[in-house]
Amino acid sequence: MSTNDLTERHISDMTGFDTGEWFADEREVRAYFTPENMRQMFTGFGQDGQNPALALTEAELDAMADAVIENRRHMDPRSAVEREFVGALEDLGATASEIDALADTDLTDCIDAACLAHERLASLRRVPSI
Repeated sequence: MSTNDLTERHISDMTGFDTGEWFADEREVRAYFTPENMRQMFTGFGQDGQNPALALTEAELDAMADAVIENRRHMDPRSAVEREFVGALEDLGATASEIDALADTDLTDCIDAACLAHERLASLRRVPSI
């Protein structure tokens, strides 16, 4: 199977990769596209209990994972630091509008996303930070 044949539609039709939550990172994509995972998800489903995903080889699944990662298909567009920052804001009880207001915080040199989230949220609310 050539990389050109690996359209999002083809991969979706074969594996259903884009029907659940977005993949957070490359590790989750690779874990999804394994023969073991395909067997766990699809054994007993489809015509006569067979599903096309069960016939995919490890090499084909690796190529599909590569295509998904390369094109960021069904993957969270935020970086790990951004996800941690937003998660910390949510843990602190930030509203959706507060999270939106802090969405373009520069996280380039961020060492502790949770601490920065606390600081920025306190500043936004104009309350003293600890």
